[in-house]
Amino acid sequence: MNILITGGAGFSRQIKINLMLDDFYYVYILLSQKDGKKYTGYTQDLFLRFQAHQEGKVQSTKHRRPFDLIYFEGCINQKDVLKRENT
Repeated sequence: MNILITGGAGFSRQIKINLMLDDFYYVYILLSQKDGKKYTGYTQDLFLRFQAHQEGKVQSTKHRRPFDLIYFEGCINQKDVLKRENT
């Protein structure tokens, strides 16, 4: 994966990062279609976690289904994703 880093005064640098999608932690926000409230969580497998929410397998959200995934963000480590989840 190549990432372009840009900054002020015309600074630009391209770097190569060897990361797979499995290496990320994801913070996500769901919007309940039932009550209009948002739920924030984190996971290493966004697809499976969203599926678990939709199927009622997550205790804290099972009575608020169905959901729309309205936001997600990838973080390189769990420490960073926990900070994002709580902001």
